[in-house]
Amino acid sequence: MKFIDNDRGIALVTSLMLTLLTLTISMVMLYMVLQSTQMSGSHKRYKNSLDAAVGGADIVTMDALPYLLKFATEAPAIMPNDYFKTNLTDSMDNLSDVVVGVSNECLKAKLTSKDWGAVCGAASSNSNATDTPDMTFTLKSKVPGFTTAPGYTVYTKIVSTTPGSTDMSGRNLEGQSTTGAPPGDVGAPYLYSIEVSSEKSTNPSEKSNLSVLYAY
Repeated sequence: MKFIDNDRGIALVTSLMLTLLTLTISMVMLYMVLQSTQMSGSHKRYKNSLDAAVGGADIVTMDALPYLLKFATEAPAIMPNDYFKTNLTDSMDNLSDVVVGVSNECLKAKLTSKDWGAVCGAASSNSNATDTPDMTFTLKSKVPGFTTAPGYTVYTKIVSTTPGSTDMSGRNLEGQSTTGAPPGDVGAPYLYSIEVSSEKSTNPSEKSNLSVLYAY
């Protein structure tokens, strides 16, 4: 048996090992950069859909609910679908395709009573806002140069109601005050548990969900 007693080739082996190590480090760094970019993009898409859901909740609670309570208690001639198409969509140029997806009887029951399962059906009380939503509308982009963007479809649904002693006139009292209440009468507001879901119109996988407890 013959042993090779020299170090010829050791430099080549060492350089190959260093090259392999450098390549491995480079691949790890590239992977981390790509993952960071993907996470940043995912966070941005989620933030956009979350903003749409928050905006949808504001529209429903601040703009729609006062009229809906008036509709539920006084039965005005204009039905919800017609009202929203001629009022909300005209006053908000980034809002379109407003649809009330439940019957008038179901909507009235949801707004004024706690036992409306028999009127609305079981699907109307589950936590999935896209399953039998009370109201659906589209929020379009308001970014300059992107006004034709598809925007986000927002679904909202009341899933539980706790009746109270709220004023049901439909008046907007924001920034105003009222007088004449009996001394010491604080009153108990209506409480609504509302599920809100927003989806990008061209890609429903970009979505977010909110659970809102609203006192009116």
